[in-house]
Amino acid sequence: MKFARLFLFFIVFTSCSSNVKLGKDDVYFTRSGIIFHLTAHKENNIRVNAFLPGHISYDDDLKLEIPVEGTFTKDGNGNYVYGNCTIKPLKDGYTLLINGEEKYSSRFEVFNKKELEEYRDYSKATSFYGMGQSSKTTDLKGGRFNISHTPSYGDQTYMYIPFYISDAMDSVYYNAAGFDSLRFPKTMDDEEVRYSSNTGRVDSYYRLATDYKDAVSSFYTTGDSKSLIPEWAFGFIQSKYGYKTQDEVVQVVERFKKENITISAIVLDLYWFNKMGDLDWNKEKFPDPAGLSKYLNDNGIKLITITEPFFTNDSKNFENFKSKGFFALNEKNEVLTWHDWWCFGASNGAVINPISPGVQETIGEIYSAMIKTGIDGFWTDLGEPEKVPGNALFNTIPERFFHNYFNREWSRIIHDGVKKEFPDKRLFILSRSGYTGSGKYNVSVWTGDVGANFNALKQQIPLGLSAGLSGFSYWGSDVGGFVPEYSSPELMTRWYQFGAFTPVFRAHGTGDREPWSKDEKTTAIIKKYIDYRYMLLPYIYSLAGETYRAGLPIMRPMFMNYVNVPKNVIDKQYMFGDFMLVAPVMGELAFNSTIDVYLPEGTWYDFETMKPYTGGTTITEPVTIEKIPVFVKEGSIIPVSFKKYKNPLIIIPQENGNSVFTAYDDDGVTERYKKGDFIETTYTLSNSSLSFTSNATINEITVLIPSTIEKKGSGWVKDGNFMVKTFTVNDMKGKVELF
Repeated sequence: MKFARLFLFFIVFTSCSSNVKLGKDDVYFTRSGIIFHLTAHKENNIRVNAFLPGHISYDDDLKLEIPVEGTFTKDGNGNYVYGNCTIKPLKDGYTLLINGEEKYSSRFEVFNKKELEEYRDYSKATSFYGMGQSSKTTDLKGGRFNISHTPSYGDQTYMYIPFYISDAMDSVYYNAAGFDSLRFPKTMDDEEVRYSSNTGRVDSYYRLATDYKDAVSSFYTTGDSKSLIPEWAFGFIQSKYGYKTQDEVVQVVERFKKENITISAIVLDLYWFNKMGDLDWNKEKFPDPAGLSKYLNDNGIKLITITEPFFTNDSKNFENFKSKGFFALNEKNEVLTWHDWWCFGASNGAVINPISPGVQETIGEIYSAMIKTGIDGFWTDLGEPEKVPGNALFNTIPERFFHNYFNREWSRIIHDGVKKEFPDKRLFILSRSGYTGSGKYNVSVWTGDVGANFNALKQQIPLGLSAGLSGFSYWGSDVGGFVPEYSSPELMTRWYQFGAFTPVFRAHGTGDREPWSKDEKTTAIIKKYIDYRYMLLPYIYSLAGETYRAGLPIMRPMFMNYVNVPKNVIDKQYMFGDFMLVAPVMGELAFNSTIDVYLPEGTWYDFETMKPYTGGTTITEPVTIEKIPVFVKEGSIIPVSFKKYKNPLIIIPQENGNSVFTAYDDDGVTERYKKGDFIETTYTLSNSSLSFTSNATINEITVLIPSTIEKKGSGWVKDGNFMVKTFTVNDMKGKVELF
């Protein structure tokens, strides 16, 4: 059997003898006291269960599993073969070969009879990418990662997704077990990739991809990380720590109207409830939730409220949850309580156990009741979970083993619980953490309580790119920075400019982060970029449709689209979909009078001026506060929103080239798209000829072409930096000759 897209799952884990039962037909071998159990799985996946007898695995019901589909056979040389994959046992490990070519060789060492380390030596890999939202550089070389989610105030939330891709297309995922660690070498000349586990388990999945898009798409599918969040969640979201009263919320919305700035959602922090764990309105500060809901709906604005996994002992839900066994327990089988900052005036509190029997139904009822009061989205905070004592037990699973899974399971019970009463409502969960599979539950993450400074801003690009590679397409940051309260006008401007070209665009901080919170000039620039966001919303929503269909992130590293990208630009610029290149200004103007931008081969157009640039080189542009470098490549097909035009498309013709883009649309708020209720229009641009197919009737298309491109024929009208022409159905017949 030969297959080009081989997905190999190599799983080395600790297990007690009762967990792994080897039958007479199982294939396995033993090396250095480690048993390697080989099976073949669905879609040509290969699994190697290597375990130290007598050890215990706590997360068998939580980790990634692939259905078994085939078996290995032993050849005459003592090797094990399935399809074009060969596993060659070594004295202390094995070598993996595909089509006879070695991909890597692994050796194992056992320490203290239960600790297991793997040393993996790759044949061709030199760089590695991924690992969730945990590295301040996109290239992971030299990085060391303790795989346990950690919030760091004023820094970031370290969300570890133990998945990486090498530049040789090695695609690897680990079922990490409580404080496992992973270390990447600085060079491949004299070091190996080292994975360590004091549980005795090194649980890794290996796949040889054809390219980066193939690797990422496959991981989104296998990791069950694809969903489509509501369309309104891609507009501008205003948040703050925090709006304290209903009147203040109304005042903020009225100011947006006065400034003529569009907003899609507003977020309420801790002040909307009374006690931690009430999961209900503070009627003194927000006396009329129904009236607030009507007011926001009348203005086209959605409402998001914060919730946490903690319940103080004086909250309205505490005794009910305690009696039903919905809290984590201690070693004495008692509800584990302790005091932390979130207790406020209470003496102590507890943390929810999201895998407790019956908890999903109760959570579903509570969150459904929240929806009925006018809440449209849920902000789940502190869900790493933050500072839960180490003796906590979730069912029988110790906290260290459940820690990384906690947020995913919390998202699951909210999402699936609400579906009982609102099966057709498309949810939005804004979460500070997550794990493999969280994306399935309409989760969008952000980088946590980041600093309000230029160094923190600079770090957002690699964090966003790495999250996107690791199953989290829906990602953002606190625009303006979270802490301290003060964010300078220049920093606010640069963060808003960057935020407008990230998947989820939300301003938040301990101080004022509203667009008008600085001077008039800053407000005008911020308004311009929010306007750009809404102009691009059809393009962005189509990219979200691509995440759902194909498992590709909205924000993409340059190397996902182009080869031979200079290493020094990977953390400084990125692709927003396939057609837009964004190079945010991440430094102060006083120290950065110019910015270097690498443009790949071809002709590129400045997004704002439509000035053409020849690619295949690095250009140097002057820096001004009014804009950041954003470029559109030749061959681009970008659906946009202009009220005066119907079905407007920005088109950048190219000579001797073809490009394709699928524009996606649906009702934006229900689950009907899963049943085929959506519109997909696939456009193909060949030189100056635009053809399309659609499952909807299209009566006309308005094409916008840079005014710098020479056009032939009549009917073109200048509009800003574009020449515009509308083609009717009689003109088109499924194809448009632009000129």
